Amino acid sequence: MLVAKKLSDTTVERWESFYDSIVQSRSPENLKVAYLSGPNPENDLRVFCQACVLPENIWAFESENSTYSDAVVSALNSEFPFIKIINGGLDTFIEASPQRFDVIYLDFCGPLPSRNKKQKTLTALKRILARHALNSPGVLITNFSLPTIEQDEVGGSLLSKLVSCYLYPKELLEDKDSQKGFFEGPVAHGLDPDEWFKEVSNDLNYYYGEFVTRLLIDHASLISTYNRFPKQHFLYKKFFNADENSLLGTLKKSYFHFDEEDGGGDVIVDSGQYPILWTLAALDKELNGRDPNYPQFVNDDEEFTKFAEQFLSQLDVNGSKKRTDQFFFDNLLPAL
Repeated sequence: MLVAKKLSDTTVERWESFYDSIVQSRSPENLKVAYLSGPNPENDLRVFCQACVLPENIWAFESENSTYSDAVVSALNSEFPFIKIINGGLDTFIEASPQRFDVIYLDFCGPLPSRNKKQKTLTALKRILARHALNSPGVLITNFSLPTIEQDEVGGSLLSKLVSCYLYPKELLEDKDSQKGFFEGPVAHGLDPDEWFKEVSNDLNYYYGEFVTRLLIDHASLISTYNRFPKQHFLYKKFFNADENSLLGTLKKSYFHFDEEDGGGDVIVDSGQYPILWTLAALDKELNGRDPNYPQFVNDDEEFTKFAEQFLSQLDVNGSKKRTDQFFFDNLLPAL
């Protein structure tokens, strides 16, 4: 703010003109939209067209063959027989196409993440962000389901554990009952991971929604950026492949576990400064090391261990379960 106050009106106007030349204003007729079709693609299409989006600029995607056939028949019998319905997933399409969209609407039938291998909800988001499928500025609209206890008791329990691990180190969380709109996180309130897990389990409907929001923000601003790093470059291998005897190999241990003699433990002591690192460490069974500062249900629940590994692998653009260490180092190096 102090620097901004010293700028002249002429300088501000020049920057505004420069910004407008890059971003440019757009009318509904200029927008290109992508969405998940389902058996009745015309339902969403009518809403888009009511907002003056041109049908020719709308793409619908359906990966299930039987549902795709139903969608084509439904579209041909509607007032939109010329709609583009792609037989395949949006994430698969953008891998081979340079198309970019101004609005992407993802109405998923599964949770985030999903245990069902056919419902690659997190994988789809990862690829969209990694391949720059969304124009800037652009709008990403998502909708995820949350199974009830009656529908999937095990799945609900796994999501409760994942959500609690993800939100625990956050310094601020949204508060539905506060006029400020937020409250200090569980660490500031003196809750340990197990106590926080009980809190999340008792109100999963609310905290799941916050988890989805925070994960999308973190993915777009940090995780996706990491995924685009040229990992095959020799400099990457030189800096991030550390053995146990190297400096980084030592930091790997001292950053995530507090040692009174050697110091360290930054992620444990200042979890709010390293929220993603804390979560990834908590979910990594080897790095967790049964440190009491991390939730122990990660080690004691084999089903959740598999679920956590699946979540971590879906965060990486290549689907690797072994990229956690590189992610740690990528975030630790700037702090050295």
